[in-house]
Amino acid sequence: MDSSYKDLPLHSAVRWLSCGKALERFVGCFDAIKAFLAEKGQDYPELEDEKWVVKLMFLTDITGHLNKLNLKLQGAGQTVLDMTLPPLSATSAT
Repeated sequence: MDSSYKDLPLHSAVRWLSCGKALERFVGCFDAIKAFLAEKGQDYPELEDEKWVVKLMFLTDITGHLNKLNLKLQGAGQTVLDMTLPPLSATSAT
């Protein structure tokens, strides 16, 4: 394996927004991680199961969308309606 990483770091207390980023990074390095684990003699059959991988990709996408929604809602007084309804101006009320 030609990767510059020789070991996997262990993160234990990760906030859920960071979990979404960790999932994205895991999926981005999926092939390299599989090769790394195979090189170390570790067997994880889930990584070869197509249904499991599809569920992982789906979870990653959904988590990414939830992270974006959460970040948009973090402003003072923000609601979901503020994000979905177009702003009403005084001239359009006629």
